[in-house]
Amino acid sequence: MDVAAPGGDLRADLDGDGHADGIYSTYASGSGGTRTPGHAFLEGSSMAAAHVSGVVALMKSVEPGLTPEAFDTLLAQQRLTSDIGAPGPDELGAGLIDAFAAVTAAGSGTPPA
Repeated sequence: MDVAAPGGDLRADLDGDGHADGIYSTYASGSGGTRTPGHAFLEGSSMAAAHVSGVVALMKSVEPGLTPEAFDTLLAQQRLTSDIGAPGPDELGAGLIDAFAAVTAAGSGTPPA
């Protein structure tokens, strides 16, 4: 794993809002040809991937020439993440994605409002 992102945790309510700490997302319930659109708290890599993709899109918005190689270099330098777990890269990757740090590292200085 290279980077961790908010993927939710339906086993806890650490913020005390009365809901499990999942990611509130669109959701379709039902089966077969009958689906009812709605929303639900979900967890997992599908939730986390959207956060990382969104951060990369923000980085590209301030630095359109950002290459995959440049992204990998910034990630390896731990300039896109906040360290979690043991210091340095570990089973949680380089840390938790940090949108402000990532956009700043992409070369923008302060992210636009």
